[in-house]
Amino acid sequence: MKPKRVALASWAVVVLAAAAVAQKPPENPTVDLNGGLQAQIISVGVNPKLPSLTMSIKISNKGKSTAFLLLYGEPSMIDDAGGKFDIRTVTGVAYCPGLTGVPLCVGIPRADSNNTFSPRGYTQIDPDRSITATFWAIGESNITGTNLIFSENIGYRLVNDPAKDADLSDAEKLKQVQLGTLSFPPVAINQK
Repeated sequence: MKPKRVALASWAVVVLAAAAVAQKPPENPTVDLNGGLQAQIISVGVNPKLPSLTMSIKISNKGKSTAFLLLYGEPSMIDDAGGKFDIRTVTGVAYCPGLTGVPLCVGIPRADSNNTFSPRGYTQIDPDRSITATFWAIGESNITGTNLIFSENIGYRLVNDPAKDADLSDAEKLKQVQLGTLSFPPVAINQK
């Protein structure tokens, strides 16, 4: 009887260990976006003393067209314990904080170059190239979560002929902007 109990206990330990590994979020998740764009979280770290969060995302153009990218609006950055982070800076990519609930950054509800972020300011990502966007945010309270849930709005244009694109007006370029969302499954937060 003892060998069966040992075998059963060993099997239970293996099942529990496998379940724990299956539930652990990936450290550097990668997501595919429209137009051949791909994003990967490089790092997420929290300094609990402030509390602050720093996150870096690599955005790559795996497509054949040149991409022009703008992140807009306030990103949603929440940990799995309900802690919320307020964005302070975004670097390495064109960013328009905009007004809460009003995506004027990308020409909605109207595409006019007088009231929107200029398409000339979008970050250009040529085929087979990458950029790194870095986010720095302050936590609203003590941060106790171990995983971050992140989502951000994106506006992008895909250009096959940069020479022809240079002849377009800002208003014409704004009409080509497509909207999407950059979001990741929960990702582990590294505590500093």
